[in-house]
Amino acid sequence: MNRAVDIYVDAVTRRNDVLGEGIVDLVRATTHSTARLYQFVRTEWRKRAYVRTLNALNDHLLADIGITREDIPAVVNGTYVRQPDSAPIERPLGLRPAHATGGTAGSVANDNEAQIAA
Repeated sequence: MNRAVDIYVDAVTRRNDVLGEGIVDLVRATTHSTARLYQFVRTEWRKRAYVRTLNALNDHLLADIGITREDIPAVVNGTYVRQPDSAPIERPLGLRPAHATGGTAGSVANDNEAQIAA
């Protein structure tokens, strides 16, 4: 009789272990899927916000940042490739951007004003 009880207890323990592992696996899979779904929804929500923001800009501002209204979906999706047909920006009178001198923006502005005045 003791042997039968031991076999029964062993079988119930193994069943519970298997069920417990299955439940843990199910919870892990569900949690992982839920996290991926949340991340997807959050990313799409942000993309829509970026599209709304860029669409709110006028064509002149879009041209200033180097895109057209038709480029907005590609920019937001990360597939935009800038066309190499644009010429480099020429600065009038040899004016320098702030990062080219290592100085502050105010000192560059003063240098540029001095060049214009001369």
